[in-house]
Amino acid sequence: MHNGLILVGSSMGGYVSTVASRTLKPDALLLMAPAFGLEDYPEPYPAPLASRIAAVHGWHDEVVPVNNAVHWAKQYQAKLVLVDDDHSLHKEVGTVGELLITMIEYVKTNYCPKIPTAL
Repeated sequence: MHNGLILVGSSMGGYVSTVASRTLKPDALLLMAPAFGLEDYPEPYPAPLASRIAAVHGWHDEVVPVNNAVHWAKQYQAKLVLVDDDHSLHKEVGTVGELLITMIEYVKTNYCPKIPTAL
């Protein structure tokens, strides 16, 4: 069952969105600098559940090492976009926006009911 839901999260929000995806079963999951592989997390590399999954991570992330994102993406065959930025991803707002637009179009095209424009 598809619900047209897209979960988006940054840092700890990316971690939470990934864990929540197993319950909410979104059609798409977009993660920005997700906080994977950090100590004291009950599940350092949570499994995602969505039809379309992508993550953006900065090469110069000072909070979450880029290798953690690579490990997670490889483990779950998720799309990973590595960019020349830090944890904030401020320089890559355009990249994140493009990915979000792509996900919205994907969900809209594949899972949202077609509403007639005229009766």
